[in-house]
Amino acid sequence: MRVHYLKHVPFEGLGSMLPWFRERGWRVSLTELYRDEPLPPVDEIDWLVVMGGPMSVNDEKKFPWLVREKQFIGAAIEAGTRETLGEAVRNLREVVRRTPRSASGWYWLGIAEGRSGRPEFADLALAEHAILTGDVRRAASLAGRAVRKLPENSADWHRAQDILNRIKPGRASE
Repeated sequence: MRVHYLKHVPFEGLGSMLPWFRERGWRVSLTELYRDEPLPPVDEIDWLVVMGGPMSVNDEKKFPWLVREKQFIGAAIEAGTRETLGEAVRNLREVVRRTPRSASGWYWLGIAEGRSGRPEFADLALAEHAILTGDVRRAASLAGRAVRKLPENSADWHRAQDILNRIKPGRASE
């Protein structure tokens, strides 16, 4: 297994994941994005780990490397099999469960859900991202779509309703 991770700041590391990968004999490589290092070809990795950092996915002016990072992650998701997409969705759900205010976590969960053929969950995750980044119109649109697609009274349906209820009347039409 070829694991590659993306590092955004000098103090990040794989922590307990590194010994776990090494115990299995997996090869580990990294790109230090903050040093503007080149990214590997997507077909040369089996598992991509994207570390956190102080930036938002929308901070492209301050961190220009975010543009190519997002393209790379999208290409990696696109190249993934159903199995790897399923694993990505499970991992990203855990990320947003543990850090519900992680805008980038919600963004990548939405992308992975969409690529997995689950547009209702993609809409919900991207609505969470939109509300966290202050895009009220987009949040209302995506949450409204999710409400129409999700089973009524399911936990996810209620979550989409909660997003709509957080938006003050009239703000969604601004």
